[in-house]
Amino acid sequence: ILECGQYNEDWPNIHMMPEETVLAAKDLKAKIAIPVHHSKFVLAFHPWNEPLQRFVTEVRKKKQPFAAPRIGEIYKIGEQFDQEIWW
Repeated sequence: ILECGQYNEDWPNIHMMPEETVLAAKDLKAKIAIPVHHSKFVLAFHPWNEPLQRFVTEVRKKKQPFAAPRIGEIYKIGEQFDQEIWW
């Protein structure tokens, strides 16, 4: 479970860029990457859905399994998750 949102190139020490989130998942040898800290509150200058768009583009390039449930949706680790593109 890694943060993926509310970022800005001027704040490199505060939040990771979505591509860095994927890199962190790979570095941690995560079986599945679950992005959090996105899409709910506007604290940065990017569109609300940009973090997940960039994250998904990168996980697909890096072939990193992921689950990005809707905010409040239950996801049970280890169970099959049918990812829906909701953003």
